[in-house]
Amino acid sequence: MKLISWNIRGCCNPRKWKTLGRKVRQESPDILFLQETKCSLEHMQTIKDKIWKGCQVMAIDATGQSGGIAILWHPRTVELSNWRANKFALMADFFFPDTGVRGSTGNIYGPSNFQAKRSFLDFLQWIQALASQDL
Repeated sequence: MKLISWNIRGCCNPRKWKTLGRKVRQESPDILFLQETKCSLEHMQTIKDKIWKGCQVMAIDATGQSGGIAILWHPRTVELSNWRANKFALMADFFFPDTGVRGSTGNIYGPSNFQAKRSFLDFLQWIQALASQDL
């Protein structure tokens, strides 16, 4: 499994789409995680094929001019399902039909403002407890 995680700092600039598209073609990832998209799922839907032809996208909208996370994948190689989302994370279960490998993955992005850090840390503790139950 090959993953790319990138703090894109905004997906509204066509130069960034081209740079990201080149990286996807060079690396051939299975899943692409983007942070700080600074846009909505609707916008990501309009640019996804410019980044990765034929890919699918799921995203959490940015709040104003900050935040926003997305997961892009190509349905030919991996299936993502059972989506879970909150303001800090976008998570899904994955399945690779060619190998039978299954698991869970997520794109987690913490807040930069101090006021939201406590709820983010609480969220991380919840994730840890959830992961411990699965063992």
